[in-house]
Amino acid sequence: MAIREKEVEVLKMTGQSMEISLQKLREFKHDFPNFIQSINGCVYLEDWNGLKEQIKIAQAEYSICKTTPIVDSHFKNAPAFYGVFLSKIVIAEAKNIEMNLSVLGTVNTNALALPKIDRIFGILMDNALEAAAESRDRKIDVKFSVEENVQKISISNTYEGEIDREKIVQRGFSSKEGHSGIGLYEVNHIVNTNNRLSLETRRVGKTFVQILSIELAHVKRMEPLKV
Repeated sequence: MAIREKEVEVLKMTGQSMEISLQKLREFKHDFPNFIQSINGCVYLEDWNGLKEQIKIAQAEYSICKTTPIVDSHFKNAPAFYGVFLSKIVIAEAKNIEMNLSVLGTVNTNALALPKIDRIFGILMDNALEAAAESRDRKIDVKFSVEENVQKISISNTYEGEIDREKIVQRGFSSKEGHSGIGLYEVNHIVNTNNRLSLETRRVGKTFVQILSIELAHVKRMEPLKV
């Protein structure tokens, strides 16, 4: 029953995401002639700054159209993770937050299918969404990479105010300024009870970075026969 409920939840989130993506594609199709005319005018007048601004606006308004296909192609073999990721894209779109996704190499979906990885990712994304929504730049960057037998997931978000990295992992703590403490106690508890997981948090200027590392399963090597 628990597995079936999880599958239904994933299907609901996927359906909602597809509906929003389809609506954005309809809007883009409707606005496309106007968009072409605006950039054509900028080129004709050699207004390169205006051209950059038009492209920037289009990228921000239709970011879900460029992000969702990447998620579809890389994460469908980890359905729970896939569903959570799509739901966070929908939330980012609703809150007018720019979300950029980059995948370096091949995503290890077996690592993403480990128990509670989708829960950890969901909490980290909720933190990022809460903080980015109250920041000036309203931006989140999500990067997946595999480095030395480790699947890394990096989530960077803009924020305002101050963040105390020691307090945000305490039980019951919730930062009203950075909002980056929500659920981190639970995340740390899960990470600390699994030796294949580690979590790093740091600040880079006005960007808060959370990096989840998942150690991939080791392949046992055959020892040479002794004669």
